[in-house]
Amino acid sequence: MSLEILRMYRGDDRTWAMTLTADGAPIDLTTATLAFSAAATPGGEAVIELTSADGEIVVTGALAGEITVTIAAADTSALEIPYVWSSSWYWPRSLPRRRANYLRLYWDVQVTDAGDRRTWPEDAGGRPRLGHLLIYADAAA
Repeated sequence: MSLEILRMYRGDDRTWAMTLTADGAPIDLTTATLAFSAAATPGGEAVIELTSADGEIVVTGALAGEITVTIAAADTSALEIPYVWSSSWYWPRSLPRRRANYLRLYWDVQVTDAGDRRTWPEDAGGRPRLGHLLIYADAAA
């Protein structure tokens, strides 16, 4: 699994382990504060906001840059998941098929230490880039 693409079902609890790096080396998180945000559009208003101060982000290995990020069921249970009507052939032919889709959010982690702030994930060149959080509808509405 690529850590830049996170997947979950709406209304479920989900935890991911991550290693934060800068220029290929682990970030020292000993005195850092962390914030995770996810928005429907890059630079848009956050739909999900998590922080290390609230315990939703836990530093598991400070010198190794290791954290866990937990999105609680309550953070996603009210989100509306878009549906797509498909006209592809299936039995019975005369009825359109409703196919569950997913909500795509863009996420990042802000690491703040001694007033210096850095965004993760970053690409191989050290440039920040946004990850994707895909939230799927579950079988029951």
